[in-house]
Amino acid sequence: KSTRKKKKAYHRKRREVWQEKVGKHSAPGSTAGPRRQLDEERRQDYLNWDNITKENPEELEYDFSDAMLDDLIGNTAELSSTRTPEPIYLGHKHEFYYDRIANKTGLYNQLEFEDEISKESDHELIDSFELPTDHDISLVVRSFRDRYGTKHRPIGIAKALEHLLKDLKLQVASFGEKTYTSLLSCCSTPKEARRIFRLMQENHHEISEYSWSIL
Repeated sequence: KSTRKKKKAYHRKRREVWQEKVGKHSAPGSTAGPRRQLDEERRQDYLNWDNITKENPEELEYDFSDAMLDDLIGNTAELSSTRTPEPIYLGHKHEFYYDRIANKTGLYNQLEFEDEISKESDHELIDSFELPTDHDISLVVRSFRDRYGTKHRPIGIAKALEHLLKDLKLQVASFGEKTYTSLLSCCSTPKEARRIFRLMQENHHEISEYSWSIL
């Protein structure tokens, strides 16, 4: 009957035979060799850096960039760094934002298509009418996105654009940077994001770095 002591002796002999055959370290082509080489190169870099600091003591000075890096990933990051902002859920406010824009667009469309619009006084009334702002439209998109979609299953831009153009009867010309960024957060595929970028270019809106960061 094999005991624990006999098993250890057996495996020790097998290991010695294997080491005599392929060497003490791993066989050629394994990941151990490159890893040891990387460790040796890193060690050599540390030694070279020590020589550099001896020749140039100013390299050891603690400057603004070192402070920023330490503030982000150092031991004091939790005390001084700003926390990553989390998106606010607006699904429960969709009806409020929707009604606020629907009232404005409904009254504007009613004034615009009435028979008495040809009078000068009516033109002045339309010109002075307050239309929904870019911020108001973006809030409708975000609340619609949160109410009918999730983070892993977004609603897609087809439903979002239909909600703006068909339900609220808005014009694409009224979209601004905030509305486009909110629409980008509704995209379910990269193809839909490219469609939003194309829509921005057609309406002469610059695609900023923030727009790319949303993806």
